[in-house]
Amino acid sequence: MIHKTEKKSSTIFIILILLYLLLAITYSIFIITNELYYNIYGSLLSEDRIIKMIQQSHELEWTSYIYFPLFAIIRISYTSICLFIGCIIDNYGTTFKSIFKLAVWADFVYVLSLLVKLLGLLIFIDVKSITDLQFQPFSLLELVDQSKIEPFLVYPLSLISVFELLYWFVLACLLSRLINRSFAFSLKRVAVSYGAGLFLWVLLVMFITINLNT
Repeated sequence: MIHKTEKKSSTIFIILILLYLLLAITYSIFIITNELYYNIYGSLLSEDRIIKMIQQSHELEWTSYIYFPLFAIIRISYTSICLFIGCIIDNYGTTFKSIFKLAVWADFVYVLSLLVKLLGLLIFIDVKSITDLQFQPFSLLELVDQSKIEPFLVYPLSLISVFELLYWFVLACLLSRLINRSFAFSLKRVAVSYGAGLFLWVLLVMFITINLNT
């Protein structure tokens, strides 16, 4: 039974990574096109320079395919660490492996968000700039004029979204089953542990963004 459970968990994790890989390939084919390079850099660079950039991007295209899966693994691991530390502090008898499985299931919320973003870019948005690529559906970022905000605010505003809220709720729901406590109690645990970790992560991203733009 344990062997079957572990096999099922491994299968779910592989499916998740394959979905991210499929999304990355789809973005590369339909969104990051040669036309996009001309739209972004046409008025800034010579045609020869743009052609060279496109050639270099094709040579390094495989790196874009691993970006989504790699970032997903980092996010799942970071979420697992935050929740596991919270469980240790609260003295719950659970394992890191169990928390990691929980985080894997919850990460399907981000697959959904990327799928919605992809559909939005393909159907509703004529992508002609880097700002267009920063489209984050159902987020606070879409309610402000990005040209009037500081670059370091883009990431935190994009995080304040329906999908991030759904992610918290899914984490709480799965955690409540794992530790056999109420949903409300588990949501508070998620807010304290994962919420604190997310806050530190956002601060780090903002710090890096500020330094890159100075």
